[in-house]
Amino acid sequence: MGIFKTYSKNTNLEFTPKVGRQVIYKRYFINSTHYDEDGCMGFSDEPIDEWKAQFFEKMPKIKCKNSSPSFLYITNDKDYLKIDREKVKHLNVRLDYCKYASLTRADEDGDFNVVVSAWSNGFTDSMALPKEVEHIWGQCYGGWRKVGTSYISVIRKNVTLEKSLESAYAAHVKRNKPKETLSILLIGIDATSKLNFARHMPLTKSFLLTKGGIEFYKLNKVGQNRFPNVIPLLTGYSEEEFFKYWKYSDYFDVVDHLFLWEKARKVGYRTSAIFDKTEITAFHYLKKSWNRPTFHYYNRPVVVQSEKMAKLQHDPFSCIGDTNMINLYYDYWLQLAGTFNNTKATPYFGYSFFAEATHNDINMASSVDEIYADFFKTLYGQSSLNNTLVVFFSDHGSRYGDFRATFEGMLEDSNPFLLFIFPPWFEAKYPKIMSNFRKNQHRLITNFNVHATIIDILDFQGDDIVAHKRDRSRGASLFHELPQRRTCEETGIPLKYCNCRNFSTAGISEELTRNISTHFLEEIIAKSKDSRDECVKLTLDTVVTVLRMYSATISGDLFQFTIKTSLAVDCMRPRWLLTKRREKCR
Repeated sequence: MGIFKTYSKNTNLEFTPKVGRQVIYKRYFINSTHYDEDGCMGFSDEPIDEWKAQFFEKMPKIKCKNSSPSFLYITNDKDYLKIDREKVKHLNVRLDYCKYASLTRADEDGDFNVVVSAWSNGFTDSMALPKEVEHIWGQCYGGWRKVGTSYISVIRKNVTLEKSLESAYAAHVKRNKPKETLSILLIGIDATSKLNFARHMPLTKSFLLTKGGIEFYKLNKVGQNRFPNVIPLLTGYSEEEFFKYWKYSDYFDVVDHLFLWEKARKVGYRTSAIFDKTEITAFHYLKKSWNRPTFHYYNRPVVVQSEKMAKLQHDPFSCIGDTNMINLYYDYWLQLAGTFNNTKATPYFGYSFFAEATHNDINMASSVDEIYADFFKTLYGQSSLNNTLVVFFSDHGSRYGDFRATFEGMLEDSNPFLLFIFPPWFEAKYPKIMSNFRKNQHRLITNFNVHATIIDILDFQGDDIVAHKRDRSRGASLFHELPQRRTCEETGIPLKYCNCRNFSTAGISEELTRNISTHFLEEIIAKSKDSRDECVKLTLDTVVTVLRMYSATISGDLFQFTIKTSLAVDCMRPRWLLTKRREKCR
């Protein structure tokens, strides 16, 4: 039996693997009814149907065990570290005393290294915190046995910093005369498409919509993974353009001036960031990150130290002791919003991105839905967002798993979710630009447009920012009305990721399909040979799809191949058994 069958357009497409392999999915997906009014087929509003249901399941909420509970908290005045005796009693734990050490960034490579201070004296109720302490590692003991561990970051106003930022803000107001000053919270989660957000995080989505959330239905990714998608959001540059100013051997310090948080700092914003992992973030994976402190408020020491100890304690997935990472780290946003509250004179800019729960498994988003919904309810419930824009977003859809191997999975990968939540009074006060904003909900956009919109917020000129004609440029603000039909090229979307491509079945022979696919695999092996230190021999297992693509700006035939590879049997053995066979396996 052959491994590939072609059918004409508007018929079922079936791709059959070799005998003995798991059956590849059968799905009708090439039909003119799938194209919307803009000529795009990749922005469905159907989160799940009978066929899709086979790929999805609801996962239970993340629950963290009580093996190393946190018994410490900061008092409301932020001056004392206190033992939670109610929790001690509830868990029926013997707790005699606690102590703490402060955590600070190391002078060199501070985003990866933490300096731990000497431990404090033990205390049985509370301990006064010196003003310079921002990040805390606490331990509690019953006799000689450690019974609890705590990690806490505290945000307190710094008098010297406040004077500097107040001066910068006053200069901004005098020079630019902004109509409004909104604080900004950009909250990102990894690998969650618009449809997966709807199917797996309905509680979160529903709550944000009740708060006036505006969802964008046709956000298209511009790069394969996280880095090339957040760089346009944060700098306005494509990944290729960004590399003109920065290279992997550099710290990000050399290009700080390109980022939104630096532009915000210059006009008097307090800046803050949260990254949930030590290594696996857009700015830390295979990168040197920042050498000097970049953000005014940065809980990095707690992230680095807690991750290290969680591994030693074998804590469950997404847990630090008895606390899930989202609650532990997002407490920083609750503090930031609460500390600087609703006054326009003390704006803040916060950026966070979490990968832990959603990076590897398309279904794990459901395990954090209730947690995110509760976080946003708490954030809005403390009445400190009346002057804050919240942007909740993802970088792309799921890039792994069975669903991603399907045609629909490919389309969802290019369509991450995006919601803007303005203060409740904002739309009524600025109806003209918000009318444009809502029109753009159903138009093709990218993170270049999101970046331009944040730039407009940082120097907000109200209805005066509206262009007199539709703006076709790549980086047009969402406050401008965008054309209904924008091409991939106009929007800066590489053709291979653009959901406004036109597809049809390939219509080429099985023999030619095999030959081209084998050639592609040989190219992959040749390009990766020098960097592979494991014994891996890839062979062609299945040609999953071959599609013909059409572009108005590129002549000639374009084809998209999706292939599945397998490993040679010898190469599935432990590496130490393969020492003498390495040449054979390569």
